[in-house]
Amino acid sequence: MVDSLRRQDNVLGPQFTLYSAAGHQELAQRLAKAAPEFFKQRAISVHASLTQFMGWLCFNLDNYHGAQYYYGQARSAAHDAENVELATYILCSMSTLATWQGKPRIGIDHAAAAAVWAEESRSPLAQAYAAEVAVKAYVADDQPDRFRERLDAEYAAPASRAARRAPRSVVVLF
Repeated sequence: MVDSLRRQDNVLGPQFTLYSAAGHQELAQRLAKAAPEFFKQRAISVHASLTQFMGWLCFNLDNYHGAQYYYGQARSAAHDAENVELATYILCSMSTLATWQGKPRIGIDHAAAAAVWAEESRSPLAQAYAAEVAVKAYVADDQPDRFRERLDAEYAAPASRAARRAPRSVVVLF
C-alpha cells in the first residue's frame, strides 16, 4: 500500500494522495486493533508506516502541525510494534521536520533518539540515515565539530554493512 501511495504522490502530488492515504491508514488502524496476536506487531507496523506517510504528505503540503501530529502517532505505533527500524525512520522524519522549521536543536534531539534506535536495530542503513539527519540539524545549528563527527558516522555505517557482507577472505577497501 505504502509503495503504491508513494507512486501516487509522485504522479498526482500530496494534495490528491492525502485522501487515499487517509483511507488506507484508517483501514490499517482497524486491522491492527482486530489482528490476532500472531500478526499484531506486523499490523501495527503497517499502521505506523501509513501514519508516517500521512505526516510526510502533510509536510509536503506545508502543514507542519499536521505532520508533527502524524509523526507522533506513527512513532508511538512503531514503538508499540517494537519495530526499531521504523521508529528510527520516523524519528528521522521528525528531525527533518524540526530542522526545516528552523528548530535545529529539536532536530538534534530527534536525531539523537533515532541514532539510539538505529544502533539497537543493527541496521547500517538506519544508522546512516540517523547520522544524515543529525548532520543536517547540526549544520543548521552551526555546530561544525558535531557535524563532522556525525558525518564520519554516516560514512562508517555503510562501510560496516559492506564489511559484514563480504566473505572473510575478501578485503573490502574504500
